[in-house]
Amino acid sequence: YPGLIALSHGINLFIVASIAGGFAWSMAGGALFNYLLEKVPVDDRPPYLAWYNLGLLFMEQRNWQKARDAFTEALNNDLQPGWLEVWSYIRKGNAWDAEANRDRAVAEYNKAKETGNTYNGAQQAVDKYLGQPYKKERSPQASN
Repeated sequence: YPGLIALSHGINLFIVASIAGGFAWSMAGGALFNYLLEKVPVDDRPPYLAWYNLGLLFMEQRNWQKARDAFTEALNNDLQPGWLEVWSYIRKGNAWDAEANRDRAVAEYNKAKETGNTYNGAQQAVDKYLGQPYKKERSPQASN
């Protein structure tokens, strides 16, 4: 692929070589990923990170109930890596705060505090949200 680009003398050949090369590299990368995924036994594919990421996605969409459900699912699995537990509790608390249910939010923040995990400023985040409720700022909309 890089050789084709180096040998291209015109803009048209350069564009065709770039597109073909990019396509080939993407196919090779996808094939490698699929190969590696197929080598992992189905029983060993941990779902907890997928649940956590779904929870984050639902938070962005302001779907608070689904976010809490996803974080609960993440907590119902093997809690490795260790940060998963503390941040799932924090995010569940955020979702409760977003619906103005402060009592339940505080309960989740206290569970996060009890873990003692400090990964990525978790305990500072807990203290912040115990002091004042979480408020989701609106994401800036792209202007046309």
